[in-house]
Amino acid sequence: MIASDTANGNIIDVAPMGSVLYADYVTEQTIRIVLPNDEIGWINRESVVVFSLNENIPTASENQADIFASSALKFLNVAYMPAGLTLEGIDVPGIIYLTGLTNGLELPRLLEEQAESGYQISFEKDSSGIPYLEGFKVGDLLFFSDLAGDNLDSVGIFLGEDNLLYAHGTQNKIEIISLTNNEKLFKRLEVVRRLFD
Repeated sequence: MIASDTANGNIIDVAPMGSVLYADYVTEQTIRIVLPNDEIGWINRESVVVFSLNENIPTASENQADIFASSALKFLNVAYMPAGLTLEGIDVPGIIYLTGLTNGLELPRLLEEQAESGYQISFEKDSSGIPYLEGFKVGDLLFFSDLAGDNLDSVGIFLGEDNLLYAHGTQNKIEIISLTNNEKLFKRLEVVRRLFD
């Protein structure tokens, strides 16, 4: 939220996650920003990444997959809202999009386009159709087909072991689910994409 003052100010506007704002004064708690109409506003520094004017957004590094997954976990327990893109409500493609922005990756917003991002990881399934987890790494994107198996309809972020940051259908919030405890979903795994080497 953008306020007119640092204490007891009125709310001027709300900046969506992923917004780029220009600041002329930064403290440990607050940031003074210049709005497009030359109005001055104040925002809380919490959940804001600050870069100097000539500094680029960081590029991928060796532990970037872990940082990506950790960044995505900031949305844990946020309300699940298809096509949402804020802390009031979001879907997993939205989390991937925003987490990419804050980690130096330009990723598409749409699930179908995200399924083409990075590079594909091959995997095998056992005789009952359960994929083997051994080749998956933290930060991998796991895409699942619909019940008919015709189209991709959901995605999750792999967190290691058998954990997935996921929400779809009737879920009301972003959750960590166990793939082995969700066999019906796990059997519908169609595509795994890796964003980091």
